[in-house]
This record gives sequence, structure tokens and C-alpha cells, in this order.
Amino acid sequence: MSGKPRGLRWTDVEFDDDVVYARDRRSGRLKALVAIEVSFEAIEGGGMEDVEAVSRVRAATAEFFHDATRWQTEGRVYFNLAPSATVKYLASDLEMVAEEHAAPRA
Repeated sequence: MSGKPRGLRWTDVEFDDDVVYARDRRSGRLKALVAIEVSFEAIEGGGMEDVEAVSRVRAATAEFFHDATRWQTEGRVYFNLAPSATVKYLASDLEMVAEEHAAPRA
């Protein structure tokens, strides 16, 4: 799942510093959920060229998993959900482990 709507191309993504950690209930795999903001542009001929909303930045949560040696991603993104809300939305699949908040910037 790319999380990419049809007729659109990702142009930018900004990552937040806060992370929510959750465990997959089936596999036991540790996941990290990070708030992101995604920007798109219309692909020529994709049917979205005249849609005004294409240029709006969209809030989402990016999902990463730990494979015992490093963090990876399959490109899974949950639009319109903050990381903690994503864990609640997927409560049958995920259990909250911890939240890590970035230190305030000076």
C-alpha cells in the first residue's frame, strides 16, 4: 500500500519529531508511527489536474517497523490520523508501547 491517491504524485513530506511505538499483536513486530505532512501534485492525464484540493498539504501518519536490526518501511501511510489515533483506530492489530516526544527547541 503506497498511501498515494490515484492521479497524484508525492512532491514533499515533512516528518514530525514525536514518535509513537506500538507492537503488532499478531507478529510481535515493533512499529514506529510518525506524524507527517504530505504534499502532492497532479499527474498529467491522471484526472486530477483541475481539482483545487490537490495543492493542500495533508496530515498523515507514516508506519515503520523494526526487523531486529534496523527500521524499515513498506510505505504504509494513514491519512487524517495522528500517530496515537492510528493506534486506537488499529487497536485490534496494534497495542501501544510508548510515546517519545522531542525536546522543545530553543
